[in-house]
Amino acid sequence: LLIVLLVGVQWLIKPACSQSITPERLGFEHHSLESHEHGTINYYLSSDMDENQKPLLVYLDGSGPYPLFQQLQEGYLGSTVVIDFQSLMKEYRILLISKPGVPFADSVASDENGFPVYPAPEAYQRKLSLDWRAGAASQVINAMVSSGEIDAGKIVVLGFSEGAQVA
Repeated sequence: LLIVLLVGVQWLIKPACSQSITPERLGFEHHSLESHEHGTINYYLSSDMDENQKPLLVYLDGSGPYPLFQQLQEGYLGSTVVIDFQSLMKEYRILLISKPGVPFADSVASDENGFPVYPAPEAYQRKLSLDWRAGAASQVINAMVSSGEIDAGKIVVLGFSEGAQVA
């Protein structure tokens, strides 16, 4: 299941010319919040050129210190984001939240059995907990509501695996 999750079924494609994975290339804008309780919270909101506000879909990924998007050794793009966010962007602003100290995208190695290997950053080891993830998500959602960038009348929170417990 972990391999399928990280490879991301809909993302099993070779990137053209080994271009780097950036939030902007995938249709997201990087933002961060500074919180006394949670430290730096890095989050990514789908870009939206539509003049009408859209509802918010918060996606909370599963366990592990893996970046949201990974460049795998085999040249494939992997992801812990297992929803078809590109299609969902037509109806929702999509919100992704990185775990503490974990980048949006990075290269991920594989062990001798083909399982992904990514060292847990120090901030991840020190801060990650249910309280951190739920509190960080709550702070970002509140910021989205306050900013007026979304239709606050409909907020969908979706979690995959450990993210479902956070949701």
